[in-house]
Amino acid sequence: MNTLTYGLDENFWWKLLFIVAVFLIFYIPISMISRRLLGAKRGKIFSTDYVNAVHKKADWVIRGIFIAVLIIGFIINAAMFSSDLKWYLQPYFFMFVFIGVTELLRAFMEWKYEENRKAYLYTLIILTYSIVFLLALFFTDGFGLFLN
Repeated sequence: MNTLTYGLDENFWWKLLFIVAVFLIFYIPISMISRRLLGAKRGKIFSTDYVNAVHKKADWVIRGIFIAVLIIGFIINAAMFSSDLKWYLQPYFFMFVFIGVTELLRAFMEWKYEENRKAYLYTLIILTYSIVFLLALFFTDGFGLFLN
C-alpha cells in the first residue's frame, strides 16, 4: 500500500475531481439560465449575503443549533458500538439538513423582503439541483466510482 494515499484508493482524487466537474457542468448552465430568466442578482462566491438583519440573526441561530446538535450527535455516537451507530446522528445527515434549512430560510427571506419577488425561485432551483445531485451521489456510491 502506498503510504502517500493515506489508505485511500490511488485514484480517489481523480474520481473526486470528476464528480466535482460533473456537478459544475450542470450547475453553471442551470445557474446562468435561472438567473437570467428570473432576474436574480449574482452573489459573491463562498460568501453569505443576508437579506436583512432578521435573516442574519436567524441564520446564526440555526448555525448555533447545528453546532450543538452536531456535538450532541458525536457524543451519543461515541458512546455506541460501531454496529449500533444511528444514521440520523451522522455528520453527513446533519450537513444535508443544515444546508437545506439555511437555504430554505434564505428563500423565505428573499420571498418576503427582496425587491425582486422572483429571487427566491433561483435559490429554490439551485437548492433542488444540489439536493438531487447529492442524493444521486449518495445512493449510487458516487455514480459507481467508489464501489469496492
